Amino acid sequence: MTYNLFKLVLKKINLGILILIPLGLFFREHWNSKLLIVFFCISIFLYSKELQKNFLFLIKQFWYRLLLLLLAFCLISLSYSENPIYGLNRISFVFLIIVFPVFLMSLKREKIISKRTLFIMSSLALTHASIIVLKLGYYYFKGLSLLDIYKEYGYLKFEYIFGFSGINGMYYSMILIFCYYIVINSLKERIRDYNVFFVLTITIISSLTVFFILLLTDVKIAYATITMVLIYSLYSLRLNRLIKILILVLMTLSVVYKTVISPSPRINRFIEIGDPTRINNYKSSLEVILNNPIIGVGLGDELSEIQKVRFDSFIVKNKYNAHNQFIEITLGLGLVGLVLFVWFLCLCFSIAIKNKDHSFIIFLLLISCYFMIESILVRHYGVLFVCFFLSFFLVLNQIDPNQIKHK
Repeated sequence: MTYNLFKLVLKKINLGILILIPLGLFFREHWNSKLLIVFFCISIFLYSKELQKNFLFLIKQFWYRLLLLLLAFCLISLSYSENPIYGLNRISFVFLIIVFPVFLMSLKREKIISKRTLFIMSSLALTHASIIVLKLGYYYFKGLSLLDIYKEYGYLKFEYIFGFSGINGMYYSMILIFCYYIVINSLKERIRDYNVFFVLTITIISSLTVFFILLLTDVKIAYATITMVLIYSLYSLRLNRLIKILILVLMTLSVVYKTVISPSPRINRFIEIGDPTRINNYKSSLEVILNNPIIGVGLGDELSEIQKVRFDSFIVKNKYNAHNQFIEITLGLGLVGLVLFVWFLCLCFSIAIKNKDHSFIIFLLLISCYFMIESILVRHYGVLFVCFFLSFFLVLNQIDPNQIKHK
């Protein structure tokens, strides 16, 4: 009985860690790494008899075999890389998305991997954003102007908003937009279970919080993706056509106001001269790719190789990565790696559409957009966010735990 009670306590702790993983992304990188280590250790203790069978079941799934093939090619690329140790860090994405489902399958069997858990995780993320808004609101009422707040905590300074180096605005906006959609969509689906006034209040507060944070982080792709999310949400709602048109007009006017009438200095600069830093980055990356088109330069050598052909002293000094995930993968793994990676993403889209999982579709569209302008899978925050939720949705949508019989 004592042993069973001990296992029950461990399961509760494991559930708590699982729920805190997305929230943990908002803090220091090593905090979440420690959470993951504890999560895996507890899971191995609790589900040691199931993990092997989980893996054997997963290996029958085509998307999983494709990931194993991509992992094998990543390991091969280390043999012709001049920085194989650094290259090992780049494999963490493929490795985690292979490992996560093995553990999450056991949790789904206990009905932990569910839309309800997703809603709780997302609500915690929105709560964190609300705390930021309350903190900055306090400064505003103390006499700090909105412009001063932006200068002190906006854009690149956002990651220091709590006094220590945390997640930057780019990654924060990506996670926040996703969590915002999950909360709003969940409330929409459960509107009959709640008071209408309560649902509307939470929706309005959440929307204002998210829009304020996006203005503060001032990430261009975030404006585009939140618009995409709102349009997608609007399309899926059963509203009168006239009301939908009215909402679309209001959204359009908001975009016009932000980009034309009263753009921020960054938006104004982008409108006037574009993004020369990224364009120069892409030109240098393309030159390296053309010299190593099939199998790439090897994982770990991407930065050192593009540094050799760069002509922009600012980019050379700051040692920027490719700032595009698809280009980043092509640099290290060539067209072979790019095809495998895009093929896997297409399979994920296929699963999401087949199961009519709008949350999964939004997640895939969101990360695909961010992949276009940022090397998301180079940073810890991006790797963990993408791997965790990709695994979560794949297990939630495709894996039927009753198909696996355990003794």
